[in-house]
Amino acid sequence: MGKLTNEKNVHQLIADTVLQSSYAPNPNRIGVTTLAGPPLVRQLRFKYHPYLSVDVAEQLWALLGTTAHKVLLNNPKFGWVFETKLTQQLRPEWPTLTGYVDGYNFLTGEVLDFKMTSVWSIIYGIKDGKPDWEQQLNVYGRMIALQGGKVTKLQDVAILRDHNGGEALRNKDYPETPFYNFPSKIWTPQEADEFIQHRFELHTSKACECTPEEKWLKPDTFAVMRGTNKKASKVEALKADAETWISNQKKPEEYHIDVRKGEAGKCLKYCSVRTVCPFSPMYDKELVKRVHDFEAKNKGK
Repeated sequence: MGKLTNEKNVHQLIADTVLQSSYAPNPNRIGVTTLAGPPLVRQLRFKYHPYLSVDVAEQLWALLGTTAHKVLLNNPKFGWVFETKLTQQLRPEWPTLTGYVDGYNFLTGEVLDFKMTSVWSIIYGIKDGKPDWEQQLNVYGRMIALQGGKVTKLQDVAILRDHNGGEALRNKDYPETPFYNFPSKIWTPQEADEFIQHRFELHTSKACECTPEEKWLKPDTFAVMRGTNKKASKVEALKADAETWISNQKKPEEYHIDVRKGEAGKCLKYCSVRTVCPFSPMYDKELVKRVHDFEAKNKGK
């Protein structure tokens, strides 16, 4: 983050703690999570870092995640090392790859990462996988292997911040407890090296617009509405399917289709550079203009 604001008047002790966890981006280093993330975000952070702002009130989950890490990792166990810093200079022309492994058992080869997350992240993850978690753990695993360590197991230990015990009793697909072990498959060395190389190539080239997955983009849907009813009779992913459904009704003339526009969830609320990204619905044209005018005026001074 660049400038920290406190518009909601959060207690100063919390604000100071959030401020201590902030850092300026370094073009000569790249974190494991950043490597797997959108190149455009990293490049815009370099360009606009001093002018970006974030409010303390938006940092609750990050703060809780940091707190949970400190409590869990302040419990030494034989064979385990925690918060281990890894650095790897893979090529001279690339930034140094860095990362902190939450937990590594040098006796068994188990690699752990703790995640403070939502129940729904796990529910959907069980169904569709968690590619970002798998990528992060496999890069850590490859870095450990390159430094002579063995890797036999990769696993995220998820702490579910919004777990509901009652729902767990009612729904067999709901996680039973607020803690969930989410394993990832171990890539071959070739798979890991190819992924790392591909990501470095993206981050060291001019960035393009983020992918729909990186934007957390929900696609448009087509709601079939009857008369003035506010509740949809049917919602389809394709307009043609909605039209077919209408045509099969006894009185198709009573129905019409409302297009429900999809949203890029990350761009709207969670991206740190959303106000300076030209592809974001939160793009602040006036802010970007002021930055450019200021830099042009002070160029060479």
